[in-house]
Amino acid sequence: MKKIIAAVPKIASAVAIICAATTSSALAAGAKQTTNVPFKASFTISELLSTSGITGCPLAGMISGIGETNLFGKAILAATDCVTPPQTSEEPYIFNAGKFVLTTGSGETLFATYQGEFWPTTTLGVYEVRNGSFSITGGTGRYTRAYGQGALTGKETLSAKPFTVPATGVLNADGMISY
Repeated sequence: MKKIIAAVPKIASAVAIICAATTSSALAAGAKQTTNVPFKASFTISELLSTSGITGCPLAGMISGIGETNLFGKAILAATDCVTPPQTSEEPYIFNAGKFVLTTGSGETLFATYQGEFWPTTTLGVYEVRNGSFSITGGTGRYTRAYGQGALTGKETLSAKPFTVPATGVLNADGMISY
């Protein structure tokens, strides 16, 4: 009986080690590995401006587009942002507090925030994106825990009637994504 009692701590210790090893193996087998890859996208867009009614945000931009990504092929873009118009013709439109959703063909989504500036080019009414950036903040499906960041570039042609006729252009994203 004394031998059995003396062996209990050793048996308990061995069981604890086996349980820990089994749990670690199970967790490792079930753990999902993070994928880190380049993210590139290009969208043909339309943007309509309206007064926002929000303090500190003179205009609201509502953007829709269709395009391609290297990650999931064809996608739809829906975005909103706050736009501050320039004081002079040599200054940029500032866009910030932007939020966009990319929807894939399978219905999965990718969420991001963005900001930047639209600077006038030598062509009247055409503006180019400078200092543009985006941050991926999540999504649905396999992109639920997605994160990443990158640069935004592109051009937009503003209409003579920005509140009734949408601006048109191209928006490009180039960065990294982890999911």
